[in-house]
Amino acid sequence: MVRRADWSKKRRLHNLRRDRPDIYNEDYLELLARRLELRNGMSLADVGCGLGFLGFQFIESVLPDGSYVGYDVNPELLRMARADARKVGISSAMQFRKGEAYDIPARTGRFDVTMCQTLLMHLREPWRAVKEMNRITRSGGFVMALESAWNRILNPMYFLEDGSHLDLSPQLVGDMAALAWAAQRGYDRRRKDARKTWMDTSGGWRVPIWFRRAGLADLKTYIGDRWWVTLPPYSDSERLNTEKFVKLIRKWLTDIERAGKGYRETIELLCAGGLSRRHAKTIIKRVDEYHELIADLLEHEKVVTVQMAKVYITIGRKPG
Repeated sequence: MVRRADWSKKRRLHNLRRDRPDIYNEDYLELLARRLELRNGMSLADVGCGLGFLGFQFIESVLPDGSYVGYDVNPELLRMARADARKVGISSAMQFRKGEAYDIPARTGRFDVTMCQTLLMHLREPWRAVKEMNRITRSGGFVMALESAWNRILNPMYFLEDGSHLDLSPQLVGDMAALAWAAQRGYDRRRKDARKTWMDTSGGWRVPIWFRRAGLADLKTYIGDRWWVTLPPYSDSERLNTEKFVKLIRKWLTDIERAGKGYRETIELLCAGGLSRRHAKTIIKRVDEYHELIADLLEHEKVVTVQMAKVYITIGRKPG
């Protein structure tokens, strides 16, 4: 079974509506449409569609004779997506149906293009979903997955006002690499434990492996084009976002100090990834001294922040 997210909280719904448009620039979405060879009359499927963001971006490329079907397990999101389609007057071309990624309710070879966005990161067996997406795609059609590729070492990057790098010791860089490595191994091992909540925010780079396993060919992987640069003095909106980020850092540091739930879960994940509990605690302490420094620099607008959208886009063609 696919794990169902709880969308009853308004904050989560707000984040879903806010974050999707911020991942890509508009011209990049147009480039993806060309890479998928979208044209009038084609049929599109969107697995784990949520509010139908991809559908609303690509439907114009296949009209007036094309169509789109979005599948999701959450009826509330499907209801809102249908309402949005009615508002823009294209509900006849866009359908939203209940369906799970491991058992998509569509016949074999039904669609010209099948796609998903930040779906595989929530699945314990993402290769099964990719295999099912391949099944419902016609021979010669495309399968596309847009997945998170968070890199704790490189994203975001911070510089001082004069453009120089922060003075990071080799030990700190090594600590960050150890955290990323252990967390990924921990994710892999927790796939096998159905009792654990699952979300892999750094698996985008492995999507080509799953595509190849499903039998897709002509694989190509691209990185998202959206970057944000925050330069002192910060604008009002940048200052507001910075304040929110600093607040999150402070909250995490307090959680560590009090050995709160988030801290305990992080230790558990790192231990599952092969670190001893003592080693995990030592690394987290050293890395979060760096986070404390970043929070202080951000508060005083003394740092330049460079951040990327953290998305890998993999496209494969179904042979035949």
